[in-house]
Amino acid sequence: MSQEYSENIERAYEAMSRLDAEAMVALCEPDVEFRSRIADADDVTYRGHDGVRDYIASLAEVFEWVQTEPLEVVEGSDRAVVCNRFRARGRHSGVEVEERFFQALRFRDDKVRWWAFYPSQTEALEAVGLSEQDAHADP
Repeated sequence: MSQEYSENIERAYEAMSRLDAEAMVALCEPDVEFRSRIADADDVTYRGHDGVRDYIASLAEVFEWVQTEPLEVVEGSDRAVVCNRFRARGRHSGVEVEERFFQALRFRDDKVRWWAFYPSQTEALEAVGLSEQDAHADP
């Protein structure tokens, strides 16, 4: 994985924590496609830069604040799996949530072209053609 991909992963998590749609758009291909963890219940697939903007807007509507943190990254040539810690406070309920889950990503020309969320590392690795060995390889 290129250094640019790693830096873009960091930038993406920082942008998410700020609920900064334009910073996220800058890191994504124009035809990006993704499924959010939250939208899975609604069977929603977001597409393109407008989809990124809609997704961030939906998060900002639901949460007062969001904090995302990449805890571990398993890298492939043009793909990655990230163990993510997500913390947020409900805008209307005031309830704080914390969850860990896995995000699978594919890149093209140093930009994100696809991502999806998974409850397990195994499922995320399979989604992008990486293996458990990749997850346990020495750097």
